[in-house]
Amino acid sequence: MSWSVDIFQTATKRSGIFLFCLIVVCATPIAVAVSAETTSATFGGQTIVLPVPHNLCPIRKNETELEKTTFEFHQELQKSAGNKLLAFFADCVSIGKIRSGSQPSNFQNWVSVVGNLRKGREIVFPSISRQKYLEEMERNLTPDKTAKIIKEEKGKLNKAIRRASKKILGNEGGRGIDNNIVQIGILAVTDSIHQGFIIPRKSRTRKNWIGAIFGYTLIKGIPIYFYFYSKYENEGTIKNLLHNSEGYSAALIHLNK
Repeated sequence: MSWSVDIFQTATKRSGIFLFCLIVVCATPIAVAVSAETTSATFGGQTIVLPVPHNLCPIRKNETELEKTTFEFHQELQKSAGNKLLAFFADCVSIGKIRSGSQPSNFQNWVSVVGNLRKGREIVFPSISRQKYLEEMERNLTPDKTAKIIKEEKGKLNKAIRRASKKILGNEGGRGIDNNIVQIGILAVTDSIHQGFIIPRKSRTRKNWIGAIFGYTLIKGIPIYFYFYSKYENEGTIKNLLHNSEGYSAALIHLNK
């Protein structure tokens, strides 16, 4: 398999592209891309410095028991999709409730950052430049190929939600994603590719629509993906998410020179 095909398959089929906003609904757009705060993660033998999105707080697995459970739940989801969860951010009000032992009904904002795994191995492309990586990704992230991946992976991901719920939470909550995912396509190419979606989320009474921007880049030879979500209100939702995704990309690249 050529490196170009390997990059595309790693970045799409293994990205678990719908796992990040399936269990709770994000309610408001993120106001500004990043704050001065950072966290870090280790992947592929490298330390990656991760900016913390503005007005969000990282969920940690070594704080309180409920916060640990929340982190492990999303970590298990990512593992089921072939990913390693590097960081998970949510609005600080919700994180404060979790740390006080109260489970919030909804996260107001939600961002996930992941790296890819293959058979448990952390994927790294040490000999490929970021420019080549982005060119190959852009060439392959066509509407037809993305639609095929959505069709192939949606059922698997919903099963992964149920498995993670049962394993970590002791129930089979989380209804997953519905049909009719809307592709907006690649909206910008900066130091990352920024791809837009509108994702329907299953509900007992109605369908909730989630705006999403998926960011893809290469840091120190490591494919890093960051996902910004908000409840979809109108086209301004996507514009706002794109602004924040672009800002996050710029900070991520700057911090890992």
